[in-house]
Amino acid sequence: MSRLSRRLVAGTVIAAGALAPAAADASSPKVEPMRLVDACDKASFDATFGPGICQRDAGSVSANELLAKLNTKDFGHGAWWINASGGRVGTTTITWGDSLKAINEGGEAHTFTEVEKYTTLRSFTGGCIAGLSDRLGLTKFPGDCGKAIGETIVQPGGTSLRTNLSVGTHHFECILHPWMRQTVSVRRR
Repeated sequence: MSRLSRRLVAGTVIAAGALAPAAADASSPKVEPMRLVDACDKASFDATFGPGICQRDAGSVSANELLAKLNTKDFGHGAWWINASGGRVGTTTITWGDSLKAINEGGEAHTFTEVEKYTTLRSFTGGCIAGLSDRLGLTKFPGDCGKAIGETIVQPGGTSLRTNLSVGTHHFECILHPWMRQTVSVRRR
């Protein structure tokens, strides 16, 4: 074999080796980010609700502005939402075996609660804070709020991973701020 032939063979083997991980990655499980977002103004929230609700300044929405949007027409403030690949209050599609990573980028604690795991419902519901759900025209979350909050809370700056989702449709929402919603469709590999 000539020197040129050996170099071509070696180059082909190296190139094939470099492409193999990329091909393997295409079918490997993925982690889909689900960003929990709010824009609470800490000073205003502290003055209205007392310290601790808005744990870190995340924006310029005052407590009064948030409260004004808690009605059946506005259905919560738009700066509180789940920023995901499916769009605002949309559907995020993943493949069986993929995971969801809830990332709290806001200033308040949020939950990333799968409704089907904590209730017999197969759709969105109200939250665990009656005063917020009532203003939105929603009934209170019908599951065990203490358990659901304890298992699904994501503090500001924190993350939480959801794995082993079955094929089908899943409804995730913040049961503290029940207008924060996202449908997740899990398809077969």
